[in-house]
Amino acid sequence: MAGVGEVLASIVLKEVARKLGSAAGNQVTVQWNFTRDLDGMRMKLASVNVLLRDAERR
Repeated sequence: MAGVGEVLASIVLKEVARKLGSAAGNQVTVQWNFTRDLDGMRMKLASVNVLLRDAERR
């Protein structure tokens, strides 16, 4: 009967590891997208600042 317990424990541990790996991968994706989006917003803000300075000169 110990063999059944070992198999069950192995299955549970594999599923836990899979879910943890998936969650970690999702967090990396979220961080990557946030960084990319933040860089895009910085570039847009810089463009707006240039346009505002140009408008002030006129």
